[in-house]
Amino acid sequence: GSGLVVTGNRWWSERNKQFANDTIIVNGVVNAVTDTIIESNTADSILHATSTRATLTKDLPVGAEQVVLDFSDHLLFDTPIQEAYCSINAEEYVGHAVSLKQKKPNDRSITVLLSRAAQEKGGQVTCSVDQSQRTQPGH
Repeated sequence: GSGLVVTGNRWWSERNKQFANDTIIVNGVVNAVTDTIIESNTADSILHATSTRATLTKDLPVGAEQVVLDFSDHLLFDTPIQEAYCSINAEEYVGHAVSLKQKKPNDRSITVLLSRAAQEKGGQVTCSVDQSQRTQPGH
């Protein structure tokens, strides 16, 4: 997909007949996503809303030198993560780097490499990712 924005929609499962069932169907295989945003959509208790963007927070295990965040349940397409931004919230400074290297095809996880092992007090890492490759500013 290229240059597509789908946001602020509500999808309902077939069981909920009182509302319209607006559905987007993608035929074929999506190999890449460019300048596309699909987010802020909602679904009912049966349908799980996914997006081209997602944010996760994970506790830093004491002694960990890296943390893996798996976005598989949150991202819409079976395409690689194109961008990731992470921050560490801890009582002491911990530098970090983000690896987008795929361990297998269609891997939708990232690895946050820590500059030193997480201390006793631990902390959290928060990462936001995007499946869409950006060629234009403002997305």
